[in-house]
Amino acid sequence: MINKITIQNFKSIKDRVEIDLKPITLLFGPNSAGKSTVVQAIHYMKEILERNNTDPGKTDLGGEAIELGGFANLVHRTEGDPENHYKYVPIIIGFEITDELYPNDHGLLAQGEYDVNTGSVSMRVYYIEVSIEWDDNAGKPIAKKYDVHINNEFIGRIEMDGWSVDDSGEEEGSNKWTLLTFMVKTPKFKISKLNFNHPLLTWEGNYWLEEGEEEPKHKLKDIIEEIPNNLIDTEDGDINLFVYYNENSFPKRPFEIHFEDLLEQSLGPDEILSQSATAVDSIDGVHLNRTLSQIFYTPIRMLKDMLNDFCYIGPIRTIPERNFNPERFPILGRWSDGLGAWDLIYRKYKSDEESDKAFLKDVNEWMERLDTGYSVIVKEYKEIDIDNPIIMGIDAQGRLLDDSEDIRRSFEEIPSQIHFQLFEQKNRIYVSSKDIGSGIAQVLPIVVGMVDWERKFLTVEQPELHIHPALQQKLADMLIALTNEDRFILLETHSEHIMLRLLRRIEETTENELEKPEYALKHEDVSIVYVNPTEKGVEMKQLPIDETGEFTHQWPRGFFTERAEDLL
Repeated sequence: MINKITIQNFKSIKDRVEIDLKPITLLFGPNSAGKSTVVQAIHYMKEILERNNTDPGKTDLGGEAIELGGFANLVHRTEGDPENHYKYVPIIIGFEITDELYPNDHGLLAQGEYDVNTGSVSMRVYYIEVSIEWDDNAGKPIAKKYDVHINNEFIGRIEMDGWSVDDSGEEEGSNKWTLLTFMVKTPKFKISKLNFNHPLLTWEGNYWLEEGEEEPKHKLKDIIEEIPNNLIDTEDGDINLFVYYNENSFPKRPFEIHFEDLLEQSLGPDEILSQSATAVDSIDGVHLNRTLSQIFYTPIRMLKDMLNDFCYIGPIRTIPERNFNPERFPILGRWSDGLGAWDLIYRKYKSDEESDKAFLKDVNEWMERLDTGYSVIVKEYKEIDIDNPIIMGIDAQGRLLDDSEDIRRSFEEIPSQIHFQLFEQKNRIYVSSKDIGSGIAQVLPIVVGMVDWERKFLTVEQPELHIHPALQQKLADMLIALTNEDRFILLETHSEHIMLRLLRRIEETTENELEKPEYALKHEDVSIVYVNPTEKGVEMKQLPIDETGEFTHQWPRGFFTERAEDLL
């Protein structure tokens, strides 16, 4: 799960801010305060991780709803800053994530965290932070620095260390063997810091080994010390260990450092040839690669996997046309205007998977519980042109259709069409989404996104748009019922009705007064953040809640004074 997001120098945010994420997180604040900035920072990080896109305009998920405008537009700026201000200020984005450790996540870092006898696992908390900076040599921004903390303590850093060729175009170093010919103008990265005093790096053995595998002979620092010119300052953990050429600082795959190559780069080809053996034992080398992978690759892989489950629903959800044609293949960007929800209903309807058969039923159950007054119906039909031979009782070859079996086969050859309808429960009639108010079209994508368990991280801007207050309250109940510690939702909203219902359920849970157990909600599962614009940039004020559903701090600027009346 993503526990926290850190942002600095990004759009309206200047100074470092932290946003705690819980199963249900609400961002409140005035218009244009910077609430959307948090959502856009998530989009930006996803673009970097999945597409190496550090200079995005439109994003893969944002559709028409999000236009980032490129790196120059993303860097925070104030009045008086020069036009090229973006070239001198880094954007910093960090994520704190938590996940279980498993036996296959072994190596020097796993000591004390996996019990071989009981098979029990523990949780490891990673905090990763990426610094994106403009590079004149590349003519674009690069994620130049990548820091990792584990269990709230810094453990290591990878940062850019020049290029595969220098500014003059000559190959770096005096020997051409130091670089491969295809590495032209590629950023070069090194591990520049390792905290050798981190509890997870003070292993003395007793770590998880595969069957028949030998233990490494040395501590991590001892292994690195055997590589000439790589350990700079033992006390500060400063090292100079080349690791890869890459577009950005974080690794794409587990480490595969070949120590013979490192020795060649440190000593030169003539000296390495005179040595009878490499300085690093092969067993130690295997464990070092695993350990570095656990430090640097595992958390970035975990974050990428978590952001793969990220689904964004924008503030304006489109009402499908009468002849709406759903996409047969998932396009996540279509969720931004809500059409991805209708696409998903279609794919579930056409799916042969048993688990998909009840999907539309589950959606309609929540549409009923929300008192929308409508349910979604999928009609499948065949469209026949009046000139089609079947109208004349003949097939495409002009042969007479003699019996019902011939007619059935001819009909099967005609492509099927899908038509979405809404069943109005009050008048018992079928209508198009174009025939009713926009509120239903606004709420349906949220319902579909919540019912779809594949969406583990759902973000919605202005969920209350065109929705009656009573429905907003019931929407809050749905959020409670369908979120948990592995599945969470982030709302950018102005709705006091959603917030008040959440606070009420917290109180009812504490007092054992819930009408339905599924609406149980603990105060630690809700994060309410007030986005406060100031002259120095945006502040993110966490508003703590106690077990009675009361704020422990005064609400800024007297917002939502009706809260006390609702909870009395």
